Amino acid sequence: MTRSLLAMLFVLSSVASAAAQPPDTSPPGQPVLSLQELRTFVRPGETLRVFDPQGNETKGRLMNIRDDAITLAVDGVRRDFSADSIAQIDRTRRDGVSDGVLKGLAAGAVVGFALGRRADSTACYRRDVECGQGAVIGAYGGAFWGAIFGWIVDATHKTRETIFAR
Repeated sequence: MTRSLLAMLFVLSSVASAAAQPPDTSPPGQPVLSLQELRTFVRPGETLRVFDPQGNETKGRLMNIRDDAITLAVDGVRRDFSADSIAQIDRTRRDGVSDGVLKGLAAGAVVGFALGRRADSTACYRRDVECGQGAVIGAYGGAFWGAIFGWIVDATHKTRETIFAR
């Protein structure tokens, strides 16, 4: 019974995690080499970091991408960067929280079930309502706290990636 429950929780968390993933909009493998290609990977409003050939960084929100320039809103001021003046563009992305919640829920339920099972009475010979309560309460409590922990971890996780390089 315990092994089948664990296997079922693992399969459900794997399926739910795979279904909850948004489509990947990151460049395939290497950074893109033209502003035309960059249009397919970023959306207006995203925060970007633009580096010039000397290494100076400008951080702002994307307003527009043209074939020969990119426009950012930097501290409320519109700034245009020509394609020749851009050496690299980076973006910071947040991790989606749904996969962390589901993984935390599954892991917490398994740990809570195991700890609750140890708290159950060993003198339970007949099938009463009291038999197995520790495992059930532990699984629910572990799932709750695991989901909260998974949400916190994913909400604070950010990744920085280079999306354009000359």
